[in-house]
Amino acid sequence: MARVISGGKQTITDDGRIVLTDGGEEIPEDEPVFLLRARDPLATEAIQWLARHYALHRASAHHQETIHLAAAEFLRFRRQHPGRMQLAQQPLPRTGPIPRVTEDANWGKAVSDAMDEAAGSRAQAR
Repeated sequence: MARVISGGKQTITDDGRIVLTDGGEEIPEDEPVFLLRARDPLATEAIQWLARHYALHRASAHHQETIHLAAAEFLRFRRQHPGRMQLAQQPLPRTGPIPRVTEDANWGKAVSDAMDEAAGSRAQAR
């Protein structure tokens, strides 16, 4: 059975494809997708951070509403299932450095620059 992802923006089909609920566009298999689980105590804050930045970069009202709905669903889960909240199942090693996602120390700036560029493209298209 197909499963609608939190916020209702995407659906995972019976055969494992991820499609956008509005319009049915398929996310290509070679495009990375990141999944947050409601049981992750940091997930709600991550979604709220994204919501603030989507608002700052003037994402569509529909997109902003969808991400706020997802945050509300995550908060509701947290309140209803406090015993299921947990960080990653496998703890990080207690010795040595924390694994880095990227060697580029400016990754946050790169993400922000990409969002600014996308916002500029949207403004030009209007």
